[in-house]
Amino acid sequence: TWLVLRLFCTIFERNFLETISEETQCHRDRAAIMALLDEGIYHLIQLQDELPVGVSLPLLEAIRRCRLNPPPVDDSNMDCWPPAAFDLIGRNDLAEFLSQRQFPRGGQANAVDDTPSEDPDNDGLVVLEDYSSMVFPDDNRVREAAR
Repeated sequence: TWLVLRLFCTIFERNFLETISEETQCHRDRAAIMALLDEGIYHLIQLQDELPVGVSLPLLEAIRRCRLNPPPVDDSNMDCWPPAAFDLIGRNDLAEFLSQRQFPRGGQANAVDDTPSEDPDNDGLVVLEDYSSMVFPDDNRVREAAR
C-alpha cells in the first residue's frame, strides 16, 4: 500500500492553482522512476507481478514518456540517472553507455545488471509486448510481429 501511495503521489500530485506543463509532468515521471528504483522495482515484469493492472498502467505510461524523453547523459548534469533507471525505462543503450563511461578500463563493464537481458534481440519489443499484453490481452499481433 505504501508503494502505491508513494508512486501515485509522485505522479499525480498537483497544486490546483498551477497548470501542469509538459516540463512539470516530465519531472514527475522521472521522480516516479527513481521512486520505483528506491522501492526495489528494476524490471517491468515486477510491475506486472506485484501490482494490479489498474495501478500499473499509469506507471507504465510514465515509463513510456521517460523512454521517449530520457534525461540527458552528460558530465554537466549532476542529477544524472543511474544505469538501472535507463534499464527500467527500456533504454539499454543509454545504460550501457553510462556504465562504460563509469568503468572505462574494463573493471566492471556490465555493472548495471548481472542477470541476462530480458530482450535477447535488443530491439525493444519486449517492453512493447509487455505493455500491449496488459492493455490488450487477447491481441497477439505485436507478439507475432516480434517473432
